Amino acid sequence: MLTLANGYRNVSVLEDFFGESAEQGSCVKQRVREEGCEFEENGEMARGLNKVMIIGYVGREPEMRYTPSGRPVTSFSVATDRSWMASDGRQRKETDWFNVVSWGNLAEVCKQHLAKDRRIYIEGRLQTRGWEDGLGKRHYRTEIVANEMIIFSNQRFSAPLVPETESSLFSAEEK
Repeated sequence: MLTLANGYRNVSVLEDFFGESAEQGSCVKQRVREEGCEFEENGEMARGLNKVMIIGYVGREPEMRYTPSGRPVTSFSVATDRSWMASDGRQRKETDWFNVVSWGNLAEVCKQHLAKDRRIYIEGRLQTRGWEDGLGKRHYRTEIVANEMIIFSNQRFSAPLVPETESSLFSAEEK
């Protein structure tokens, strides 16, 4: 079930929330469907949506390893900055750090083409993993599981981002 910021809990009120006509409201529903959500007959969502999109800079060199079955997995961090004007008139800046993990072909591409300070776009889903350490203490880590990546041109690097025969948009579905 979809819960909007104002407390609406039914998709049929999206048009009220966005101030759109019934025809435009159905376009909103279609956009949500395209993002992987399905609706039941009564208009309520049958499942949720877990989608994250960030643009930032690679914070550490990607680390690649392999699962016991041989599947590649690469992890790295991405920093995103935001700035705003505080009430006292001063410019404020804050950096958020995200842990990112990629699997399969995308993991190999990340390892090959990413480097610290490279500007990228990552799209994926949030996942929280939990484990217990040797002392019995429970730990949690929330990370973005990437399914798409775009490498932006970056004047800090003089070398080309990717060979001319490749696209700068990489997807986990590539073979």
